[in-house]
Amino acid sequence: MAGGDRVLFLQRRAGRAGAQTCLFRLARAHQADGGRPMVVAAASGWLTEACAATSIPVETLPFPSSRALTGRLWGNRLWARRLVSRLRGDGWAPDIVIGNDHQESLLTRALAGALGVPSGIILRSSGMTARDFTKYECGRHAAIFAIGDNFLGRVRAFPGGEKALPLADGLAEEDFLAAPPLSTTFPDRALVLGTPHPDKGWGDLLQALERLPTDAPARRLRLDFTAVPTDAERAGLGLDRFDLSLCRFLERTDDFAARLAGYDLVINASRRETFGMAALEALAAGRMLISSRTGVIGPIVGDPRLLFAPADVEGLAAALAGLPAVWDALRPEIDASRQRVRETFGISAALSLFRAGIASALGRS
Repeated sequence: MAGGDRVLFLQRRAGRAGAQTCLFRLARAHQADGGRPMVVAAASGWLTEACAATSIPVETLPFPSSRALTGRLWGNRLWARRLVSRLRGDGWAPDIVIGNDHQESLLTRALAGALGVPSGIILRSSGMTARDFTKYECGRHAAIFAIGDNFLGRVRAFPGGEKALPLADGLAEEDFLAAPPLSTTFPDRALVLGTPHPDKGWGDLLQALERLPTDAPARRLRLDFTAVPTDAERAGLGLDRFDLSLCRFLERTDDFAARLAGYDLVINASRRETFGMAALEALAAGRMLISSRTGVIGPIVGDPRLLFAPADVEGLAAALAGLPAVWDALRPEIDASRQRVRETFGISAALSLFRAGIASALGRS
């Protein structure tokens, strides 16, 4: 792919989360490599501000409900025409339009059609089904990327997904900044990754802790969760069945690295991930991570005592129970895991995969 290719990315939500962070890193790496990225979002937020701060052009235009009947009949085309008018007024003509997950697929196709250029899609939602793939017309893009090898295999098994290409999310060099040293003793608190969605395993973690003896050090951990559940989410997870006196639910932060630096222990109890970027960020930050074997985490964490099977409450309980006795002995594993993250999932590797896929879509391979 020629270094100067102009890639327009569509991302509805601009608040900081995994998809937005990974998109920003990819767009910035493409820019540093001589490319010309642009990001279009429905409204301003962390993503548009981060792009503007690094001279990546941004546009904001409220997205229609692309799956609604009105969207399909005329809303998507009207939205695309309005955006094309803006782009032409700015003298900006992309070579390809890329949607950052399947929910953006229909608008991506509408905009690419109005511009007369190819389209692509980055698929990253672990809960996406074959039905979602079909109804969002994901198979009709010139470039179909799937994040993570396991998810790629699933997508290629969908009707029309056979041509899906591999893509990995990547971490930038600043994500590997020197981290505060870990305590030599087992900590009294831990950061719990995820959201209140059942797939993130918060309920599994609380059940695991209840299985520990009352005098077990891990049983007394103070848990700080990285999101605040609504009343409906609390009820759906059954959180009120547990003693939450040692739990805090934290508001989202735009400086996740700073939050990670405040904890020696991070817990990723997720039942399902396509990739697992938050867990990788914890390793890159030099934190001790206990994690389910989801996404790409298993091969990166070298010591099996820090891993358990997804949704395996007993396995998670065993990992937590055994950790205090081996805490100091496991500390060398932190540097080893950190190095594996750098070697395997640096942003340059992600950019190489992306460039290869775009080159194919533009007929340059």
